[in-house]
Amino acid sequence: MCIRDSLFVDKGQFDQKAIFFNSRGTEKYEELVGRMGKEYKKSELHKSLSLQPRIVYYANAIYELVFHVGTKMPTVLKDPQQIEKKKYIGNDCIHIVWNENDREYRGGTITSAFNFVHIIIHPLRNGLYRITIKKKKDSKGKLVDFFGPILTGMVLPMALLPSLLRHTVTNARKAIKNEMFRLTNPLGERKKTLEKLIAKHTVKAAVGEQSQPLINKLMS
Repeated sequence: MCIRDSLFVDKGQFDQKAIFFNSRGTEKYEELVGRMGKEYKKSELHKSLSLQPRIVYYANAIYELVFHVGTKMPTVLKDPQQIEKKKYIGNDCIHIVWNENDREYRGGTITSAFNFVHIIIHPLRNGLYRITIKKKKDSKGKLVDFFGPILTGMVLPMALLPSLLRHTVTNARKAIKNEMFRLTNPLGERKKTLEKLIAKHTVKAAVGEQSQPLINKLMS
């Protein structure tokens, strides 16, 4: 299961304090959130998945996605830091940022040791959306490897955004895991597993003959 963040940045907002105080976004932002998945009551899914009363959830035959939507999380007016929101948003590796500002969104706006990928959506006056993808270096100074299908500079209509975003955040998560945990290619892992099984179940034949797998011996 993959968990992602969705943040709304309004005009004139340049720091995490202002962003975390947002309790709603523009009509188009809310439309995108609604298309990213289905809303469920927190009690209908695992209680630890999110702080927000209603969870945006998507699943198909291949993967599941849960979105921490900043505007749907409770805003504590007495807390200028919004610690409860940051506890969830700050610990996720990928942020989808809807940026209404004329100024570019900085990848370090939300201070965290994580947040390695930011997929930033800039609404345009013609009804399309320009995409910028920013990557943050890890503790060893390395960037996340290439992923897609959405790339920096693409201009997309709302009709394509939800599906392409879901694919992109899923591939971004795989790229992050491959870099952080040095995971090998699935085909390489499968090859190693098969080699171990063959070695384990190989039966030695008579002296002078070549060894052969047990399955071949049984079928001969």
